[in-house]
Amino acid sequence: MVNFPREMFNYNVSEMTFTPDAGTVNAVHSNGRASTVSAIYDGGFGLSVTVEPLDDAEHIGWKAWFASLGGGAKSFLAYDLRQSVPYAYRGGLPLVEGVEWDGECSLVDAPEIGAAALTGLPVGCLLTAGDYIGFEEGVGAARKYAMSLLSESVTADGSGEATVSFSPALPAALFTDAATVNFVEVKGKFIIPLSAVPVGSSVDMPSFSFEAMQVY
Repeated sequence: MVNFPREMFNYNVSEMTFTPDAGTVNAVHSNGRASTVSAIYDGGFGLSVTVEPLDDAEHIGWKAWFASLGGGAKSFLAYDLRQSVPYAYRGGLPLVEGVEWDGECSLVDAPEIGAAALTGLPVGCLLTAGDYIGFEEGVGAARKYAMSLLSESVTADGSGEATVSFSPALPAALFTDAATVNFVEVKGKFIIPLSAVPVGSSVDMPSFSFEAMQVY
């Protein structure tokens, strides 16, 4: 039995782009007045994926994966394959008591929509502006996921604590202080709208692309 959200199928992915969306609209006024920026929906990421030509077995696997999503009724999890760990640790994650850090830490308090106080980081851990930060809470189908990008670089202090800012902002009150924070293979939850069904380019060795949107 498949549990949802399920992991994204990754065979032969050649391009994968996560585009931040602040959920705002910029209204331009006449007579030289300053424009007005209004938040009208929860921010998040748009996801664009391109898959290279496939052999028969890979093509069948992708078809089964797409069919299981029910035309956008069910969700999947995805992380940026090009940026699976913090930038400072591309050559290897820091050690915590002789064991490689798993990328997870905890919250001091419930996160604000664009900031969070963290604890349980490796001492001196360097987090770089542009690193992904993820939040997860709950179990099973009710588990909540969110991903964002750090807005500035920070270094954990001697107690393994740091305060970070990030964007896109979280929906208000989405997580409590019991949520887990993650910096390795940071996953967001996505759906493929019916209007963004895969577009193929070949019959014998089909390649295709699709668009998805983050949901909470």
